[in-house]
Amino acid sequence: MKTNMKLIGLAAASAMILPMTAGAALVNTSFENGTTGWTLFGNVARENWADGDNHYADTNADNPADYGMALQGWIEGGSGGFFQDDPSPPIIGNTYTFSANMHFEPGFDPTTFKIKLEWIGAGMTTSTNLLGFTPGSNPSDPNEWTQVSVSGVAPAGTTAVRATVYFDGTTNVAGVNQAARVDNVSLTNVPEPSSIALLALGTIGFFIRRR
Repeated sequence: MKTNMKLIGLAAASAMILPMTAGAALVNTSFENGTTGWTLFGNVARENWADGDNHYADTNADNPADYGMALQGWIEGGSGGFFQDDPSPPIIGNTYTFSANMHFEPGFDPTTFKIKLEWIGAGMTTSTNLLGFTPGSNPSDPNEWTQVSVSGVAPAGTTAVRATVYFDGTTNVAGVNQAARVDNVSLTNVPEPSSIALLALGTIGFFIRRR
């Protein structure tokens, strides 16, 4: 009886540890190393937030960094974004979560604004629509950051997981701050519950065979 309880306890521990240790491996997630690892397209640029031209300096305790990505919403009919493919092989059935810290200026008002997981090879996309997020009421306040995220399960046929931020359809308004700033992104993945259960059962079976 004691042995069985030990086996059950060990299996349960394995099931709890696995989700915490699984992860993905995006590089240059705070954009401090140039644009290494990232592909930029359209009206977006890496920006120095501590150059004295804006209020996003590295003294901000909530978002400590000198650099980040700026979505240039002041360009008439503007569109663009950036993405990176997870260099780790995709794990079908795992749940991936792409998160980013964002600062919205009051004039940033595109017709499309999304954070996405693109399942390359499977021809599918999971996205979160960010149009409903309230912009910062004070664009000079570096503490007005919002964490946004999107989660999805890697479908069959996925050959790569792509993390993307995208916008389009901006309108220029004179005298209004119209950027969205992005920093400190992350991509994680957690095994599906059935995989955890199988691992736990396998652990029990291994120790039973050894007895």
